[in-house]
Amino acid sequence: LVPGEIARRFLFINNNAPVFLGEGARWQEGSPHE
Repeated sequence: LVPGEIARRFLFINNNAPVFLGEGARWQEGSPHE
């Protein structure tokens, strides 16, 4: 998995992780955010 996919999966499981949300959004530049 690429970092963006890992971030998406982590966020899907841990919906209340604002810090990780920021990291995930940064990793997924240009990708649709669910």
